[in-house]
Amino acid sequence: AEEDPDDILDNFIVTDELEKHFVKILSGIPDDQGGTFWLQGEFGSGKSHVLASLYSLFRLHTPEAYEYLERDSLVSLGNPISEKDVLVIPFSLAGGGDVQESLHRNIIEQTKDAYLEATGNELPISRDDRLIEAFEDASLDRRAFFDYLEEESGGTWDEEAWDDTDKEIFVGAIRTWLREESISLEIDEDFRTSFELALDEILEEFDHIFYIVDEISEFLNRRGDEAKNDEDVLFSLADLKDEYPFTMVMAAQQSLEQNERVTSQRGKLIAEDRLHNLT
Repeated sequence: AEEDPDDILDNFIVTDELEKHFVKILSGIPDDQGGTFWLQGEFGSGKSHVLASLYSLFRLHTPEAYEYLERDSLVSLGNPISEKDVLVIPFSLAGGGDVQESLHRNIIEQTKDAYLEATGNELPISRDDRLIEAFEDASLDRRAFFDYLEEESGGTWDEEAWDDTDKEIFVGAIRTWLREESISLEIDEDFRTSFELALDEILEEFDHIFYIVDEISEFLNRRGDEAKNDEDVLFSLADLKDEYPFTMVMAAQQSLEQNERVTSQRGKLIAEDRLHNLT
C-alpha cells in the first residue's frame, strides 16, 4: 500500500460482510487483546485490497482515517485505536517468499527489519544474536578463542579488537571453536522462544503489533515437506495471541484445511480460538 493511503481508503467499499471482518480484526486493539486471522479468497477476490486498506488505516493512524469506511462500528474504533502506539509489519510471501527460509525465519526477519526502521535499534532475537550474547556472557577462555581467530584470519586479536568488531561476521567461527573445544552453550532456537523475545522487547516501546501477511498459502505450498515445521509456527502464533497484544492477518488463495501439509493431530488450525477464518 505505497499508494496514497487516503485514496485507497476513499475508494474502498465496505460491505456488510467486510464490516464484520474489520470489527473482528480491529476491536481487540483498544483493549490490548491479540488475534490471528485467516483471510481466504480466490485470485482476484480482493484480498490484497483488504490488506492494503488495513495498512492504510495504520499509515494514517488518525480517527479521520476510519471515517472513510462510513460504518459507525468502524468509525467508533478510530479514536481508541489511534491512541495506541502500533508497530505495523506488512509483508508479502508472493512468489513463495524466501523458500530457503522457514516461516519462522521469514516472520522473525520481517519483525527485526520493521523494528529497526521504526526505532533505529536492532532486535537481538535471532539464534545468531542469542549465540553471540551467550558467548559474551559465558565464562570462557577468551585468549584461547583469540588464538583460534589469529590462526584462521592471520590477524591480531585481543579484547579491544573483539569489542570493536561486528560479531555477527564471526558467528561461524564461534560455533566452530565451541564445537572443537566441546563447549556447549544452551541456545533455544525454536520459533516460540524467538517470537516471545521479540514481543517482549517490542512491547516495551509499543502498545500493539499488527502483522499483515499476504500470499501465505503459496509460500506453504512451495515449502513442500518443510511446511511441517511451519505448521508449528502457526500453532504457536494462535496460542501466543492470547498472551500478547499482537494481531496477525494472513491472506491465502486456498483454505488451510485443504493443505494436508499443514494439518495436525492436535486439531484444525482454522478455528474460532486459533486462526479465525474470515470468509
